[in-house]
Amino acid sequence: MPIVYENVADTLYLHVVGEERQSSEYLLYPKREREQMMSSASVHNWWSRCLERAGVAHFPMHELRHSAIDEIRRQTGDIVAAMQLARHESVATTQTYLHSTQEDLIARMKQVSW
Repeated sequence: MPIVYENVADTLYLHVVGEERQSSEYLLYPKREREQMMSSASVHNWWSRCLERAGVAHFPMHELRHSAIDEIRRQTGDIVAAMQLARHESVATTQTYLHSTQEDLIARMKQVSW
């Protein structure tokens, strides 16, 4: 997935390919085992700790996926781009993640010329 925010891209670049890093190392990895992928349970535990440290109420990590593709579609109007970023096979699958708000509906109504 492309990283379009320059400061995030720079930070990740330094983390991944910095002097002490090898191309075989993962971005998220078990303690002191940079060349081993984290298990699904470990990723979820990591996520829970991040939320706790941030003082944020717990919510499933998968909700970020829903929110991200919904926001991409909302801001660009491009459901195909949202589908591709989510790596869905069809627009129909992506549509199940999208939720129009009252503000969305009002904005669309204002776009219609009567």
